[in-house]
Amino acid sequence: MGLFSKIFKSKKEETFQQPIETSSENYDYALISQTISEISKTMPELPVCEEEIEFTMEKPSSEEETLLYDPTKELFYYKKPTLDLFGVQAPCPEDKEHIESLRNIIEQIISTYKIKAESIEVTESNIVDYVEIKVPIGSKISKLKNAEDDFAMALLAKSVRLQIPILGSGNIGIEISKKEPTSFSLASILNTEDFSNSEHKLPCFIGKKPNGETFSFDLTELPHLLISGQSGQGKSTCIHNIINSLLFKKHPAEVKFVIIDPNILEYNHYSPIEKHFMAKIPDAKSAIVMDINTAVETLKSLCIEMDDRYMLLKEANVRQVKEYNEKFINRKLNPAKGHHFMPYIVVIIDGFDDLVMQTGKEVGQLIARIAQKARAVGIHMILTTQSSSANIITDAIRVNVPARITFHMSNEHESRAIISQSGAEKLYVPGDALVKLDTVQRVQCAYMDTHEIEKIAQFISRQQGYQDAYSLPDPPSEGENDGPKDVDLTKLDPRFEEAAALIVSTQQGSTSMIQRKLSLGYNRAGHLMDQLEVAGIVGPQSGSAPREVIIKDLDQLDMIISRLKNL
Repeated sequence: MGLFSKIFKSKKEETFQQPIETSSENYDYALISQTISEISKTMPELPVCEEEIEFTMEKPSSEEETLLYDPTKELFYYKKPTLDLFGVQAPCPEDKEHIESLRNIIEQIISTYKIKAESIEVTESNIVDYVEIKVPIGSKISKLKNAEDDFAMALLAKSVRLQIPILGSGNIGIEISKKEPTSFSLASILNTEDFSNSEHKLPCFIGKKPNGETFSFDLTELPHLLISGQSGQGKSTCIHNIINSLLFKKHPAEVKFVIIDPNILEYNHYSPIEKHFMAKIPDAKSAIVMDINTAVETLKSLCIEMDDRYMLLKEANVRQVKEYNEKFINRKLNPAKGHHFMPYIVVIIDGFDDLVMQTGKEVGQLIARIAQKARAVGIHMILTTQSSSANIITDAIRVNVPARITFHMSNEHESRAIISQSGAEKLYVPGDALVKLDTVQRVQCAYMDTHEIEKIAQFISRQQGYQDAYSLPDPPSEGENDGPKDVDLTKLDPRFEEAAALIVSTQQGSTSMIQRKLSLGYNRAGHLMDQLEVAGIVGPQSGSAPREVIIKDLDQLDMIISRLKNL
């Protein structure tokens, strides 16, 4: 029996009449703490070995220690934004006369196709009027397949879209564009039970369906999103809705944003919340990336972050970031071994097509790599584009970014390139969109005023936050792939042996692992990796993948280190 067990047993017999079960849930942690303290006082030459105490058996001794393992309940108080930050907007009044007139015209039109309606329900909304027609079983509704122009002419509408039949029912749906469309606030969407009761991991509420129901999706399920449309049609407004849905629903520890905005002015309103919700590369001037070179460096950094997260998931023996965070909060992962709570990272690239045109294939390849692998580790992308060109939307993007939102496109060909069907060319009103998830459906996007965005950002910024934005890894420096230069093996880093032993024992040639496990800055960790390469312990760098570890056991390593000491 070990020293710790003997002392604990004697204390237990003094304190308890009944024996204590060995389950971790029944340990008396105050007693354990007292026992360890006595060992430290009486036997300072025999420190307690951390490895002898199973980490999962530890239990927090105070409320403060519990909070440190659940960042969503951190010691500083954070209050989520409230709906009173939005301006007051009067509801859209119902025009009963218009509804009745619309019902009569629809009934006349379908009668010319020898279809009789059992009922016609009309829902009036801001951008389109929605009509749902219930017809008897056996009706030949296929006659209406190409009747959109007939309806548009009879109703004097710019565009009409038919759903024949409505998915999940045998009814017919008709969406009729309004002559005088109006906007509606995001507040009307967030002030619903759908939003309050949402259990999505990354809930995105962007507007409502033509029948008046709120429309939302979970970004983690998509897993990435492509938004297209001509300039001024609502792409940026849609992204503002997504961002603010998350700001209203999530704690700063749960989600971080990487915003790349080559157009410069659209997202600068979020600068005040940099220390709460933003992520950026070290030494970046602003969390809102507006410079092309910084955008490329940020994407390279995200690839390193992605690889690091994959290594942590592998060590934790889990497949998804959700499982990993649950393990961490439940104290089954040791922070001393580099584990930490992983926030979701939402990468927003506004003007993706413009960025690709300015940087060539490099950005396209980086984005494709993130799109292919990042879902499992909690990194999700939202791209916007005005172009549907195959040079912009490559096969890799087409396959790995399946979710689409399209606003008005100039022609049917562009519509089909984005959502695989026509219809986007008939969306004339800003905010009117077609969304392709499982099926294609129409959505009216809510509108956020710039003043409202600024008020929400200021509300969050006035609260206590972190010391800085969430730090992404240092991107590889220019020319790093050419190999190390000016490395003097006679002047080894004081922690060279420690780093070498770590690399050889784990067989993982990763700079970021050295940084994480040895608590070093990225530049110093990179210099150590250069020394390891020149010493012949690891191979040369190949992209952002871990290096090959040439030395396979610690005995070989001891021989190399002995040789280096004699230089």
